[in-house]
Amino acid sequence: MFNHLFNNAYMKRTVAAVALLLLVYCVIETNRVVQESSISTNLADVENARFLPPAPHKLVVANQLLNLILNVTGINNTNVVKLMKETLTETEEDLTENLVILKEFAEKYACATCVDSRPLPKTAVDIRVRLASTGTWHGVPAPVMTFRPLGRLGNLMGEYASLYALKNYSVTSFLMPSLHKDVKDVFKRLSIPYLNKCINTEGYAQACPPCSGILCRIGMTSKKLGIPVPSMFEDKDWISIGGDFGWVEYSYQAQQLAAAGLLGPHAFIMEDYPLEITSFAAYRDELRKEFEFLDEIQKKVYDRLAAVAASATKEDPSKPLVFVGVHVRLTDYPHHMSILFSVDDLDKSYEGYLRRAFTFFTDKFDNVVFVVASDDVVATANMTKKLAFPNTFVSQGETEVA
Repeated sequence: MFNHLFNNAYMKRTVAAVALLLLVYCVIETNRVVQESSISTNLADVENARFLPPAPHKLVVANQLLNLILNVTGINNTNVVKLMKETLTETEEDLTENLVILKEFAEKYACATCVDSRPLPKTAVDIRVRLASTGTWHGVPAPVMTFRPLGRLGNLMGEYASLYALKNYSVTSFLMPSLHKDVKDVFKRLSIPYLNKCINTEGYAQACPPCSGILCRIGMTSKKLGIPVPSMFEDKDWISIGGDFGWVEYSYQAQQLAAAGLLGPHAFIMEDYPLEITSFAAYRDELRKEFEFLDEIQKKVYDRLAAVAASATKEDPSKPLVFVGVHVRLTDYPHHMSILFSVDDLDKSYEGYLRRAFTFFTDKFDNVVFVVASDDVVATANMTKKLAFPNTFVSQGETEVA
């Protein structure tokens, strides 16, 4: 009987011990499975994070910012809107602060009754609304901006000045090598570097300024060096950003948005004769230095002005002469005005404008001397003779008509 009880108690303790061990094992195994599952899930999250859709709140903010930018600027270009939407919805940057800034900007400067009293430069949206650079292009931070050189010297200067004004933003600016032939015999030095097929120590193409010397200054191609490298000048490698509503409107807000990173980290080429006066007028003194003429040109100008001064008459001998430069664009201009603006009698319009302009200066200053340049010296001379303002000298190159 005693042995039976002992054996029965022993068996109970044994069973209890086994059950306890099984319970401990189950707990340990469960924890291990949970941990492995958690680790696996975390790794999957990290691996697939870029494929996850944006959080609902982030999408709301991105869409609000997009719509507000479009409302403020009036931009409706399909390609620009698409680029901006992709950029704002895909960025990892928190857009909340940009949205707050732009709301304040819109309420103060872009409402129906608002007056834009900002000092120059007047940017398309608040200058603080931008995205940080998240990519590179041939080793330099993106976005990258350049302009397609179009037109004569005056147009080229306006295009350069418009690109120069984008220095407000974190944009990398370059000049197309084809511009060099048009300005090399005119200006001393332009500070924006030329875009070149430069060769670095590894032997692959890279944008300036990693290269140096004559390669950067005049854009010598890699073909001349006998080294095959990919081209950086094909249109397919660039995204064109033209006028917001066609080039005759002189509105280029999308180019500013691209420079601000709001259209993504791409390479952009400015099209349609950009002339952002409200942007680059703030840098007038700097641009005067950019557009410093070569010494030989300056000497010719001073010699010409001295000759004009010797022939001019003074209404008030006690005061100095005041020189006013006038440029009259003809040749192809009447055709452009007729096609684009339905102005078929340009000479009459030109005469009226010049009379008002000349009168403005003669009313404001004494001893005014008008030095007129034109691409049609004969027609311009006839026009100014009809105006009959004294001290008017029409010149083109080495030709002088008084």
